[in-house]
Amino acid sequence: MALPKFFAVNDRPAKVVEQPDGGYDVMVLDMRTGEWERDLSYLEKYLSHSTDADLLTEEEFNAVVEAIRKHLKG
Repeated sequence: MALPKFFAVNDRPAKVVEQPDGGYDVMVLDMRTGEWERDLSYLEKYLSHSTDADLLTEEEFNAVVEAIRKHLKG
């Protein structure tokens, strides 16, 4: 699988990213702080193509993250 992959689960941005050792990690946006946190449970939602998971382009993903962070800052 080519990485990174960008998606949203119930409007919560998440991404699958490559690690320096060649593995991968799943990072999701904390909707209270706007910071990234590790949550591998989102990988199942991505891989199963759950109806709750929407695939995003990098540009769409960045726009969603920016909008959420802007909203959090008030």
